[in-house]
Amino acid sequence: MTETGLAMSTRMMRRCAATLSTAWVVLFAWGALAAGPLYWDMPAGDAFSTCDLYGFRLTEEGFLAPGLPRDLSVALDGDIVWTMLPDGSGCFLLGTGHDGRVLSLDADGKTAVWADLDCEEVISLASLPDGRLVAGCEPGGQVFVIDAEGKPTLVAKIPDVYVWAIAADGAGRAFLATGSPARVMVLDTGTGKVEELLSLPAENTIDILSDDSGRLVVATQGPGLVYALDPDDPEHAEVLLQTPQDEIGSLVRGPQGVVFGLALDDGEGEAQEMATPPAHGSPARAPRPLVLLPGGGAGAEDKDPAKAALYSLKTGKAPKLVWSGDLDLMAVAWLEDLGWVAGGLRPAGSSLTTLHRLLPGGGQETLANWRGGDITALAAQGGKLNVAQTRACVVDRFGSRDRGPRVVTGPVLDAARPVAWGRLSWRGYPLDKSPRWSVRWGNRETPDATWTEWSSAWTDADHELKASAARFLQWRVGLPSGAGEDFRLTSVSVSAWGENRAPLISELRQERPQGVRLGGLLVQRPNLTHTFASGLKAEFSRRQDLQSPDPDMRSRLGRGVVVFTWSAEDPDHDSLEYRLECRQEGASDWRLVAEGLGDQLATWDTEEVADGIYTVRLTVSDEPDNPGSRALSRERSFGPVSVDNTAPDLTGLSAELKDGLLHIGFFARDAASPLNQAFLVLEEDRRIPLEPRDRICDSLSEEFKATYPLDADEDPPVTVRVEVTDTAGNLVSARLPLVRK
Repeated sequence: MTETGLAMSTRMMRRCAATLSTAWVVLFAWGALAAGPLYWDMPAGDAFSTCDLYGFRLTEEGFLAPGLPRDLSVALDGDIVWTMLPDGSGCFLLGTGHDGRVLSLDADGKTAVWADLDCEEVISLASLPDGRLVAGCEPGGQVFVIDAEGKPTLVAKIPDVYVWAIAADGAGRAFLATGSPARVMVLDTGTGKVEELLSLPAENTIDILSDDSGRLVVATQGPGLVYALDPDDPEHAEVLLQTPQDEIGSLVRGPQGVVFGLALDDGEGEAQEMATPPAHGSPARAPRPLVLLPGGGAGAEDKDPAKAALYSLKTGKAPKLVWSGDLDLMAVAWLEDLGWVAGGLRPAGSSLTTLHRLLPGGGQETLANWRGGDITALAAQGGKLNVAQTRACVVDRFGSRDRGPRVVTGPVLDAARPVAWGRLSWRGYPLDKSPRWSVRWGNRETPDATWTEWSSAWTDADHELKASAARFLQWRVGLPSGAGEDFRLTSVSVSAWGENRAPLISELRQERPQGVRLGGLLVQRPNLTHTFASGLKAEFSRRQDLQSPDPDMRSRLGRGVVVFTWSAEDPDHDSLEYRLECRQEGASDWRLVAEGLGDQLATWDTEEVADGIYTVRLTVSDEPDNPGSRALSRERSFGPVSVDNTAPDLTGLSAELKDGLLHIGFFARDAASPLNQAFLVLEEDRRIPLEPRDRICDSLSEEFKATYPLDADEDPPVTVRVEVTDTAGNLVSARLPLVRK
């Protein structure tokens, strides 16, 4: 890598494979939706992290405080920025993917395509003394030289490797950090000749640059090693450092031009040994320098390594640990007025990107939070910091701490219908900072041209919102430039009044229970229960696979019970209660079936009413949460429902035994429901199905005549019994004497 460029690590390459293919969607729900007064409270109801922060940051307590101002935000035509190379004049060159282009970004935030390369990823960039660029690309370890006009020339291909970083010298040579395996290659940019300079006992050579003595400093992954070597005498390469972390993700210049190494842990919890023994012509492994973590001692190396650590690699001095912590970092940069600034992956489940200031010896301070992506690269120039991110492929530029206004825009508040917006109140300290508040509103979920403009600003801590009725509202608050670092915004509350809305009934249906058991609940679910006037409870099965009913299932109890279920909801999420009524055809008054119901189920014992055709009415009310005149209700009717609790009538009964044959005859009639089935019942409860004369039992009246042979050695019964049921489940049974002829 060059002196000022910041290249991506293998770790970032692996992590980006997952994040780049994931759409960035932030879902948000906030506030109560009940009728009457509505409240949206921060941070009690939702955290300030749901806001859009510009020049603000989140404190450890979850409050909002002034942060590093953002000067501009540039959305790029690409998927990811792998590396940023400052040109010394306030502009940057960006190596991008997956379109394989080099973009220019000027001081005003304007972008242009500097070079379009025949590749997919531009992973590394370096400047040559004559103004040309060297670019390391993928796939296939391609290396391009780009002239001052942006014309690229493919000068080398190193199969099956990544060119992670490039450093150039004054002789027109480019030193390539490659892997896997870890090697340093040297490219003659004039002839395109590539030779191996050094093979290292690691998986990848991640980064490379020259220190203030002219030596090359080389960083590796798997394990995390730092080497120093004279490019003209590579066999005497020296191991400067082996870290507990698995990877030296980047080498950067800090104060006084000193080289620093950012070490990153691979998540396995322990340092890896060298991948292979040193090969012939490779540097021998020097003794591992002892680097003690803050507060460490003799056993410090046995502890799990920190996720990230920053080491000073000053020429002629022993490596020094200057910071360590458990941040998931990807990049660091040095700014004179801020010190070390770092960024990396967004925490799981968070929509905010965080920029940290690393504190000497350990710990960190949040400099800025904003709605962005994973940070892939940082580059500082002229007191400005460029921050490249994935997910939306954006470069944000930040200025010094005391410049520019700061603004927080709250999330869109959704009242679920037009409401009368009430007041906005806030708490913070010190109060003399006079934050300026404003709101806007509309009836579309996303603010657009149909919304109002931002209202006139106010500073009072409790303010009446003079907003017209609208479903959505959004607030924002700004601090003037130079307001100071001590301001804290601790809470925001918005109120509104929503008129009550009636409940909704989406379905009312009659269930078809298959039978009833007494003396306990059925094991199978789902079933339905009914409590009779006597206090006895019965449970009805909904199973559709029941065979012929057993004696318990044939009980008359429960035959007249009709079961209704429904689906209802309240748009304000109010509690609901239900009332079920019935009315016979031709009548004018409704008769109560059940009231005060909390569940969406009711049973109706129809034996309490006369046979006939009925309509059932369900009334749903939100009165539990809206007393008095504020309560609203909704009705829905179901019908016709046939009530028939009268058994069929049997006439003309006869039973004769002649010549060993049993002859049965009778007429069955029902006033309301068609007949369903008939049985001849002999001793020991032998049940013999009977067919009517027309062989189909489906009319209001049927004639039955049947002959049944008895066994010769069987004593004839004295009496026989016949049973007939109708489709309403009413059963009639008659026992008659057997006449012998």
